[in-house]
Amino acid sequence: MLNNGKIIKNLLEKGIKTERLCLRKFSLGDVADMFEYTSDKDNWNYIARDAHTDISQAENFICENIEKYDNPSDISWGIELSNSGDPDIGKLIGSMRIYDIDFEADTCMISYIINATFSGKGYMTEAIQAVIRVIFHTLKIGEIFADIMQGNRRSEKVAQRCGMVKILDHMATIEIQGQSINMYRYSIKRNFT
Repeated sequence: MLNNGKIIKNLLEKGIKTERLCLRKFSLGDVADMFEYTSDKDNWNYIARDAHTDISQAENFICENIEKYDNPSDISWGIELSNSGDPDIGKLIGSMRIYDIDFEADTCMISYIINATFSGKGYMTEAIQAVIRVIFHTLKIGEIFADIMQGNRRSEKVAQRCGMVKILDHMATIEIQGQSINMYRYSIKRNFT
């Protein structure tokens, strides 16, 4: 049997294809598309980092992820439009991360972000549902968590559409843009029946 590091690396290499999307490793060709959504301050209202102000920040983020691909402890994918009928085919519209993978505790975390231009079209729901299936069936993890900031209704709705339920109303408070914001924890468990 493959060790856990090889399982993560194989999954990262393989990526995930859905009806309209391809979740795949980042490349330097993604810099402009990533900067498009990482520089949009509205996309960062619920993230504990500042929006990118220079394209080199997006490039550095991608380079850091590319370096980690050789010995991954988590999975970071770009979300690319792959539907041949879409005029934006090949465009990176967001990213998805599986992290804090703990095979012993049987848990992991997910996080996600999408270019606001492509929000409301079901892309993130499609991506998360595919990732949930892969976590349960390939990684064999039993429970997935997502931490969502108070007020981030879009992210909460997407999590709920994917079968996640709120398990903690207040698990932590973090500082965002000078304000204290509560974090909610959502969860979905693998059905063993």
